Amino acid sequence: MYVRRLVCKNVRGFEEIDLDLCPMYEAPNRSDRRKELAALSAVDGLLAPDEPTPADNPFPGWTVITGDNGSGKSTVLKSIALALLGPEKARSLIQSYDGWVTVGQKRGEISLEIRPDASIDKTRAGGHPYKDTFWAEIDVHMDEDQPGGAPWIVSPSDHFKHKKLGAQTGPWQLATAGWLGIGYGPFRRLYGSSPTAAGLEADPIKARFATLFMEDATLREAEKWLQDLDYVSARASTQDQQRRAGAQLAVVQEILSADFLRNGMTFDRVDASGVWLKDADRRHLRLSDMSEGYRAALAMLIDIVRHLFLCYDDAIDRVHRDEQGRVSLKAPAVVIIDEIDAHLHPAWQREIGPWLTSHFPLIQFIVTTHSPLVCQAATGGRIYVLPSPGSSDEPRRVTAAEYEHLLAADTDEVLASPAFQVRQPRPPRVIRAMKRHAELQQLALFEVEVPAEARAADELEQLELFFEGRLTEH
Repeated sequence: MYVRRLVCKNVRGFEEIDLDLCPMYEAPNRSDRRKELAALSAVDGLLAPDEPTPADNPFPGWTVITGDNGSGKSTVLKSIALALLGPEKARSLIQSYDGWVTVGQKRGEISLEIRPDASIDKTRAGGHPYKDTFWAEIDVHMDEDQPGGAPWIVSPSDHFKHKKLGAQTGPWQLATAGWLGIGYGPFRRLYGSSPTAAGLEADPIKARFATLFMEDATLREAEKWLQDLDYVSARASTQDQQRRAGAQLAVVQEILSADFLRNGMTFDRVDASGVWLKDADRRHLRLSDMSEGYRAALAMLIDIVRHLFLCYDDAIDRVHRDEQGRVSLKAPAVVIIDEIDAHLHPAWQREIGPWLTSHFPLIQFIVTTHSPLVCQAATGGRIYVLPSPGSSDEPRRVTAAEYEHLLAADTDEVLASPAFQVRQPRPPRVIRAMKRHAELQQLALFEVEVPAEARAADELEQLELFFEGRLTEH
């Protein structure tokens, strides 16, 4: 399953937002955009000639949503998740929908266009009723029969599907094959969930999005899953169970050891006390004792692999190794991650997008970030800019020309681009020193005598030394 388009009306701060989440998907009625699609393909083909975008499946890859604090990035991700889950599960993921509908409105609309994978995503009966894309739509609206106009109701809606087959027979239906979507919030903790959050984590479907909606939810099930695999691989009652668990555990170990943790850190083992890592000096370190960055990144990665194995019975057969021995797990999914750059060193921010897309080549990643390094990993022209609060601008995808510039630019240029709109990357005190430097240069140029500036020459000399070789056009 992949997502093609998101349309929201009167949802939180958005009067209306319409995002084409796969601009390279060329449906029959989109021939007018072939020039732009060709330009996007040319850029990606130039930068990754060995990884061409398949014409029949342009959905996998790295989608980036940028915007200032309060611009609605988290709202976009949560709206996608709610539409994927449907109204029944949406009601339990959010305790109160107060504030979800734009102030002054009585109804908020969320419509998500979904593209199924015909080979995997089925109905409960095992069929595949969708010829192409379909819409999953929910409304959040007031209960008019309730005194005082509360509480809010979450219900199915029909704004785009026009009474055609919708999500009820697919992703919203229980016990259907495929339809994998996973979502992570900015707090991707391993330990310390509340009783309420623990209840969500126990539900196999809601658990996929628990951290996105609850700050006190954890990814503890990821580590527990590895412990269960370790136990079953050694002590299961049948050899078939032992082999299956052992094979899954070996794949996880291989993926985790593929330089995801950087600096020579690798997965060592799992036992009753948890996951153990091994550093470049071959010291054994327990994951629970590592920094928040290591714990959050590793927990999320294990959790992604866990859900792929739980969702797809043939996941072990979807493990591939290329000529260089690089392992990948080729299974489709939508994975949304809020503030993926949280706790990550800049070098890790640079690498995490290419790493995830190369090891999970059929996953459509949709992430939010404040990092230009994360942004530059985008593929298929998928960089979206949400306007700052109070702005009259509309949410939009960057143009093909802007996309090309963002990928080729240095960090300062990316920060100054429409994606981040940081007009001056230097700190304020350096800006003040630059202005003072310019003033003193003018005084020296015209030999102006200023008694109160007796030490101006010495000050200018010191500033000249400080800025030597450092001043640019920024």
